[in-house]
Amino acid sequence: MLTVLAGNCVRRMEMLTGETSNTLRKIFDRVQAHRIRQGGKIKWMLGAVPDEARDILERFGIDSLPHLWTIWREVPRRDKPGPGKALQQIGAS
Repeated sequence: MLTVLAGNCVRRMEMLTGETSNTLRKIFDRVQAHRIRQGGKIKWMLGAVPDEARDILERFGIDSLPHLWTIWREVPRRDKPGPGKALQQIGAS
């Protein structure tokens, strides 16, 4: 399912930009983020973004990217059963 979604996203990006997926990959492969520690917390800092990449982002209506961001993790849900409990709930032995 994820492969299908990723493929659809790539095709949509190709359609909107007029570029092939290989061209987009070559352009955005040069965009890097660096992991840093600030105040005891791990954050990510955006490196240099080539002008070609900025032009493509502007076609999507993205004026700028965040310079710094933190790590986001999904908070575990208490009502979501673990694998063993889920099997018990559906009647598997």
